[in-house]
Amino acid sequence: MQFPTKGHAIKGLDNLTRLLARLKLHGLRSTNVDEVWDDGHVERSPNTRNSSNPLCALLVSLEESKLCMAALNEVRYHLEKRIRLVQKSCAPSILENGIKILPDEILSLAFEAGHRTTRSCHFANRVSRVSRRFRQISFRTPLLWTRLSVSYTDSQLQAFLSRSGQMDLDVSTMGGWDLSKVKLGLFIQTLQPYSHRWSHLRLQWNAEEIMGEQAGFTDIGTMFRSGSHSSHN
Repeated sequence: MQFPTKGHAIKGLDNLTRLLARLKLHGLRSTNVDEVWDDGHVERSPNTRNSSNPLCALLVSLEESKLCMAALNEVRYHLEKRIRLVQKSCAPSILENGIKILPDEILSLAFEAGHRTTRSCHFANRVSRVSRRFRQISFRTPLLWTRLSVSYTDSQLQAFLSRSGQMDLDVSTMGGWDLSKVKLGLFIQTLQPYSHRWSHLRLQWNAEEIMGEQAGFTDIGTMFRSGSHSSHN
């Protein structure tokens, strides 16, 4: 199907407009069907003008109906295109409005679910930067801040500890092959007062030795309550 270019009139649109006007006036259940569907303004060819031949009248009616249908199809095409465009434009606002009416408690549960699908701190950092409301809710959701990594800066580490409340901590010393003894030692010293909350400990290959030298941990297993565990890479 070919569609009109910009500024080009839609063929049959006048016929369709008059048909809609007649439908509005008489309705679909008019007793005089021809009065509704046949256009009295249509220009007839010399062969059909003033002709009493029923076939000629039917051919004119058929031609008019096809013109109306063609115009209707073009209008429908552009309406569908417009609907898709408007729906796409509405989507962000609909999503934003839906989030606005959600209670903080539901959003907090959603944040916790998102946290559990990951293994790093990235989810907590990202969700806290979406908006002021998300930031406030994330700060009141301790679970998001329970993963502590040796790669954090001291300010990040203190922020995570503060926001984690009294929840169990997931501690990781996986900082790469160039992890220095000093950096790991400072990390462990910072977390040592919270060792009773450590529930998971992921150790780099040389971390246990460094921990013993820098922080005085000679037996990693004694730091964990029943049910906690550590792992080595």
